[in-house]
Amino acid sequence: MESLEMTRLQCAYQLSKEAETELCGISCQVYLEFDTKNLDYERLNEAWHALYLRHEILRGRSYELGYIDFVGEEEFVPIEIRDISGSEREIFNIRQELCEREWSLEENMAKMLVIKDASGIKKLCLTMSLMFADPLSFQILLDDFTDYYINGLFSKTIPQQTLHEYYDIVWKCSREEKRLDKDYWKKRVEEYGRGYRVPAGIDKRYNGIYESYDAALTEKEWLALAQCAMEKNILLEDFLLGVYAWILKEAIEETKLVINYPVFTRDIEYQYVIGDFSRNLLVGLDLSSVQTCEELMQVVTCQIQEDRKHMKVDGLEVQGMYNRILENDSYKEAVVFSPSLYRDLVTPQFTKQIGKLVYLASKTPMVALDAQFYQLNGGLLLTWVVPQNWFEAGKIKKMLEDYVELCRRFSDSTKWKERLDGR
Repeated sequence: MESLEMTRLQCAYQLSKEAETELCGISCQVYLEFDTKNLDYERLNEAWHALYLRHEILRGRSYELGYIDFVGEEEFVPIEIRDISGSEREIFNIRQELCEREWSLEENMAKMLVIKDASGIKKLCLTMSLMFADPLSFQILLDDFTDYYINGLFSKTIPQQTLHEYYDIVWKCSREEKRLDKDYWKKRVEEYGRGYRVPAGIDKRYNGIYESYDAALTEKEWLALAQCAMEKNILLEDFLLGVYAWILKEAIEETKLVINYPVFTRDIEYQYVIGDFSRNLLVGLDLSSVQTCEELMQVVTCQIQEDRKHMKVDGLEVQGMYNRILENDSYKEAVVFSPSLYRDLVTPQFTKQIGKLVYLASKTPMVALDAQFYQLNGGLLLTWVVPQNWFEAGKIKKMLEDYVELCRRFSDSTKWKERLDGR
């Protein structure tokens, strides 16, 4: 099978690994854990094997710098079985082992494990590297896994060579297109200056341990917010980004913010393909004149619409431009807004037939605050991930609570002209 050229981000990660650069002790990965029903291991493993054959990126390896190669069926690794006596400490240790492992670019990019005791399978665990795949990919994986486990086949087809066609079309552009976009971003990052500060960093030495803070909007609250955004002709992602920017502004007392925004939009022919379909925007927002939700959304939507016209230059390259004009290392850690709203994190069918999600951990090295948003059970799950000991005790928890309160408040469009600060 023909090799794929890596994206800029993948190349940077591979170079860092080969140079043995410290990436804070973790890899870019996701871990999901489910309390299960009475599952059949043989059927589970058949479904896992079928996924391995169906999605070529699961067989992706990086043996040569800058390229993704593909191995054959013989490299398939069955679902691992871990027997436990029933101790919660045993489960905790397995979870920590899978969450904190550092991936090699020459091993399977996804691993599945079941935990069982005398009564049968107790848990199903999936851990997956996100270096060759975006967050939507593990949601596709879980959906396909459910499909095959229940029916013994896949109900959706994937056109041959789709992944290769995507890389050829999306990652390649003319020199003139790239030059124009590069000129655009040079001007943008000069405007950014030293616009963002890591809020109240205590100890910036990574220890490989991350902390997650979770919150949720109920199905009713999420539907109200979606209806409000539709009435105002605002994308849900833009609304969520705007509120995130405001919460950061309030927390760090800075009106000029720079936020990394990975965009996961896909054309319809790629909607069932596992791969890296993300494009990154380095969004600079000046909120100095913003007082109301209406003004906030106007600033955000206008800027995002303009920035999206200039995505021939990869966000990693833009980040490099930005870093070169910064005078202080304390400004260089990424603050990420990562919405994954195009499908359910876990489908109702998965929950009914296989198990209930009880734990989620998604980590990206060298990120100060990674704000993730997923659709789950008809509502919105918010998971904000930070390095341990970087922030004042209780700060991220309070920011997340304030975020949810603003989302609830401004799901009523009659309040959009009210002051954001409540005064």
